[in-house]
Order: sequence, then structure tokens, then C-alpha cells
Amino acid sequence: MLLNPDFLIGDKKPMNLKALLIILLLTVTGLSAKTIKGKVISVWDGDTINVRSGAQTLKIRLDGIDCPELDQAYGRKARQYTSSLVLGTTVKVILRQKDQYKRWLGEVLTPGGISVNQALLQNGLAWQYLHNKEAKLTRLQNKARAAKLGLWADSKPIPPWTFRKLKRK
Repeated sequence: MLLNPDFLIGDKKPMNLKALLIILLLTVTGLSAKTIKGKVISVWDGDTINVRSGAQTLKIRLDGIDCPELDQAYGRKARQYTSSLVLGTTVKVILRQKDQYKRWLGEVLTPGGISVNQALLQNGLAWQYLHNKEAKLTRLQNKARAAKLGLWADSKPIPPWTFRKLKRK
């Protein structure tokens, strides 16, 4: 039996099924991302922070990017930059999902609305995460690379995933 959307609106003009599906999709996708506000109480490295929200402390991994390791070129600069943007401030975090280490992956927005994730890429202090294909992040990374900002000033910067692999050997 096919569902006739006319019953949803009574005697009024019939609702377009396409519009109904769009409303349903927007509602469902809006529920998949949770947004929290909290105070940044520590910065582990360039792409990992602790946020206190109410009685909880959440470990947040900035989604879509990968900063150099602390003992890697630009690793301490990335942490310092992240600290300068958010440490001690109340941020908004759009939580996406948990990673294999039980950290929340999310986008962190400063009190002024700046995306920390994007700012790190834009300033050459992070790589776009290997499996992330978000076009905006790709454009920001390419622009920083072309301008030789931050880690892109090095002739052969080593991505953090390669650096970690080399350290394990």
C-alpha cells in the first residue's frame, strides 16, 4: 500500500512528496550531529583538546584534520596555535562520532565562530585527514600549500600518519 501524503495536511493544498522527503531528511540528519558548549580546560596537541561541559569532561579530536605529532616539526606550533585560539574559552563543538580511541570527533568553533579545524589547515599547521574528502578542507590545505605556509614551507613535509609509522619501526 502506498502512502498518500494528502492525509498529513487535511483539506489544504496537497504537499509535494519531494518536499516531504526533504523535510524528513533534514530532520533525521539534524539529529545525527550533537552540539555542545563547554570550556576548553586543556590542549593535548594541535588536534586534541579536553572540553568541560556541565559535569562531564570530553576528549575532543578535531575531525577531518591531522596535526603533526608534538615531537615532529610544527607539532608544538600546532598545539600553541590551538591553545591561543581556545584554551580557557567556551567553545561550541559539533560532535560527529567517537573514534577507535573513544574520543569524540568534532568541529570546534571559537567564541567568535572560527572553525579551529579549518584555521589549522588554513595556516599550514595540519594535514587534511587521509580519509576525509571534504572539498572545503581540501581547498584550504591546497591554498596553504601553494602559499608555503607553516609545514608547507618545508621541502618535504612528513605527514603525521607516516611519522607515527616510522616511529613504531
